[in-house]
Amino acid sequence: MAEDFYSILGVSRTVTAVELKKAYRSQAMKYHPDRNPGDKEAEEKFKILSEAYETLSDDQKRAHYDQVGHEAYKNGGASGGPGGMGGFGFSGGGFSDIFEEVFGDFMGGGRRGQRASAQESGEDLKYELSITLEQAYTGFETEISYNAPSACSTCNGSGSKSGTGLKTCSACHGSGAVRMQQGFFMIERPCVTCRGQGQIIEDPCTTCHGQGITDKKQKVKIKIPAGVPDNARMRVSGKGGAGPRGGPPGDLYVFITVKPHELYTREENDLFCRLPITVFEAIQGTQKTIMSLENDEIEVSIPAGTQPNTILTKRKLGMPVHGYREKGDLHIEVQVEVPTKLTSKQKQAFSEFYEQLDDKKAHPEVNSFWKKAKKLWG
Repeated sequence: MAEDFYSILGVSRTVTAVELKKAYRSQAMKYHPDRNPGDKEAEEKFKILSEAYETLSDDQKRAHYDQVGHEAYKNGGASGGPGGMGGFGFSGGGFSDIFEEVFGDFMGGGRRGQRASAQESGEDLKYELSITLEQAYTGFETEISYNAPSACSTCNGSGSKSGTGLKTCSACHGSGAVRMQQGFFMIERPCVTCRGQGQIIEDPCTTCHGQGITDKKQKVKIKIPAGVPDNARMRVSGKGGAGPRGGPPGDLYVFITVKPHELYTREENDLFCRLPITVFEAIQGTQKTIMSLENDEIEVSIPAGTQPNTILTKRKLGMPVHGYREKGDLHIEVQVEVPTKLTSKQKQAFSEFYEQLDDKKAHPEVNSFWKKAKKLWG
């Protein structure tokens, strides 16, 4: 079967407008002359692809093409059809308009004049803030200082010494880009006169050299919410660098790091604390008081016979859940410390103490282990 516009683009005759554009874009990128310099075959293929898309993307032309067929269309059958188009000729704005319609700002940003009214925004800034776990627990307000590009005080941010402000660039007529014809298609590049801005200053300010901004120290108050997680990022809108020549400011991003705590560790919204006690306290049971991150007293009851690494949980005494009126839990790990330095008299006292114990009742885990071991190891 002879090749037609549908097969050239690799689509079916029932292709939708969206599918058609996607197919053309994929093929056109492959055979684009910029990607195949000096390749005449790729250039011709690229041109045929564009001709096929130009016909099938127009509803009236596509209907006429389907009616008369490819051969009749190619040999002039389209001369009486919609648009008065004959053979492979282009109508309207031609190839460059078709390519720009599909690829948008691939060639530098759309139609002429669209850039003229746009002002360049200021840069976003980053600030690193280190806080304590206590501060993360309660939340707080603080003032931070940082250097940021700010409106020049000499020209009030206009960039102009006389204050006349910006004028439309005569080289690109305010579009911020210039076009050059290369072969059968148009290339668009940023204007070198205005550096793509579309506007120029004839009498630049000597302080800021026409940019309208200079570095200054800035101060801003920020509120850190209770329960803020480690490595959180806060955006402070409009507190970044000022935009050149009166452009809108960027944003300030505050990156928060929570310092390690000496007694508490955090996992998401839960807090963990290790509480060492003596062997005697573990045997007898005891009461301990620890302080919360808000400096409140927390009573911890340790029952008699508590084993090492026992976890005691205090509900709702963990970190505040950021954005909610809830808290995580506090987990207290009991660590029984065995004395390491004993006198002979103390060792004798411990020996006499253990001789009085009913070994099976006092050490059920020990007895259970050796009972199982005896079966396995004989």
